Amino acid sequence: MVDLNFLIVDWEVQLFVLVVILAHLYIYWKFTSVYKFFENQNIQGPKPKFFFGTWFDSRSKFLGDEDISLTKQYGKIVGTFDGITPNAVITHPDIIKQILSLSADKFQDRRVSTTRNPVLRKSLLSLCGEEEKEIQSFIATHITEEKIQKLLPRIESSASTLTHNLTKKIEENKTINLTDHVEEFIEDVIALSLFGIDLNSDGEFRDEFISNVSQIFNVRNPNSYFALIPFLYPLLQGDSWIIPQKSLKFFTDLIATGIKETPRNSPVTEGKAAHLIDILVEASEEEKKSVKKEKEDENPKLVLTDDVIVSKCLSAILTLVNAARSLILFTVYELAKNQEVQERLSEEIQRNKSDNINCADLKNCRYLDKILNETLRLYPFEFRIEKICKEPITLGPVQLDKGNKVSIPLFSLHRNDEFYPEGEKFDPSRFDTENLEKRNPFTYLPFGQSGLNSCIQLGVLVSKLTVYKLVEKLKFTKSEDGDQKLYRTGITGVPQPENLQVSAELRAK
Repeated sequence: MVDLNFLIVDWEVQLFVLVVILAHLYIYWKFTSVYKFFENQNIQGPKPKFFFGTWFDSRSKFLGDEDISLTKQYGKIVGTFDGITPNAVITHPDIIKQILSLSADKFQDRRVSTTRNPVLRKSLLSLCGEEEKEIQSFIATHITEEKIQKLLPRIESSASTLTHNLTKKIEENKTINLTDHVEEFIEDVIALSLFGIDLNSDGEFRDEFISNVSQIFNVRNPNSYFALIPFLYPLLQGDSWIIPQKSLKFFTDLIATGIKETPRNSPVTEGKAAHLIDILVEASEEEKKSVKKEKEDENPKLVLTDDVIVSKCLSAILTLVNAARSLILFTVYELAKNQEVQERLSEEIQRNKSDNINCADLKNCRYLDKILNETLRLYPFEFRIEKICKEPITLGPVQLDKGNKVSIPLFSLHRNDEFYPEGEKFDPSRFDTENLEKRNPFTYLPFGQSGLNSCIQLGVLVSKLTVYKLVEKLKFTKSEDGDQKLYRTGITGVPQPENLQVSAELRAK
């Protein structure tokens, strides 16, 4: 009798192989069929590749430069793909206005939409201007610029330490690694101005604190293909590149402890060196008293709950690590290259300074404002403003479906010669009143959709005071090393400055 079992085995193997082949063909078809999306609408763009879309070569480049090249080659509307998701890259001011203003309710911030941790999600909602209207209104009313300025003594203390450290360094060597010093300053100002903690008082805690700060916006192996996965397929890796869970827990626990230990009935007086948790807890207590009085309720429902305070503090940390660091670094870098601008700023500082620096001194430095604005134009602290369509929508000549993306590339927009003649040139006069009035407001978006919210105000205050203190004491010049690489290449999530070198010397008194 002939044994026919081998035929059964062969049949099972063949069926398995057939299923695998069909599955692969389906996946390939699923990926590639969508790649006709923009072509069918006569929207030009780079040719996508299987799985990676139009990101295949980005791991070895700087995205800001890539976006500038895309716009120059394909125009103000470029069809790109994040994996298999269509992403329209827009630099047309009228369409940008539609995205950020006229039809803003039809979009959701991309980073928020893919963030699963509720605490981090609340913080990102705050930063992109999409948090609940009730919270936005309360913060705008109660956490005013005047209250944020109560942090000035602590910020000045950190800025003075930075100036002192640079002064010591130039006694050894005129050339300094500006990036290292500014990063140390950011760590110090976060600890002192947000939590009231002096990092020099506890070496073990200092090491732990610095280690967790360094993990924020840290993409490991940015030049590898694996670095693309959280950006192309965020559901696979989520939000760990923004801040790892371990570091997120460290900071949320630290903020919660700060809230618990802050006296509830101790007002932040003018002479008191306040930190951010002081100010937020005080506002919460004021709200509680007001609501109790109005509603005669011993346990009223509050807007500024402890959870909201935690999210606000975390937003401030993210802002300082990214925005303030970048703004300080590149402002000093450009001042070192542009001596006339630096000397004019020095003269302004000398005219307006007093024995103890105050908010009036900073407000009177109008030229410093223009310098910071011009730095933000040339060196935005985000690559793009990215949105996800919540419903089908038409943007100019392109029709987008629900789930599709739109991106506003800030490097490309801010350096476009059409909007900014000689767009690569550092020129603070672009922000003179007469020039501002001529320019479309949707061609300058340093803070995205959120505008100048309380966290951004803090970042700007830290940057402004720090540049003021540095230029008051030191004169910066270009490093003898010549041209420098400004940014790290690869998938870095946000623009990551390289180790910028400048030379410095003490100013004559």
